Amino acid sequence: MKRILFSLAVIIAAVAAQAKTLIALGTWSWGSGMAGGDQVFGNHTNAENLKSVFEVAYNAGLTMWENPMA
Repeated sequence: MKRILFSLAVIIAAVAAQAKTLIALGTWSWGSGMAGGDQVFGNHTNAENLKSVFEVAYNAGLTMWENPMA
């Protein structure tokens, strides 16, 4: 799981570094609960292992986070 999250963070950083348009990072699968990523997608993520993904994305210039209500 950590390797996947790190790979995602690297991809986000690379895209954000070259992007000239606004990019939104979808975070629905990060959630938990009845309609969260743990139930819908089978994810087992938490704040601790997603913190590095958030930090890399934010430091690369991403400031729009898409998190729809289910």
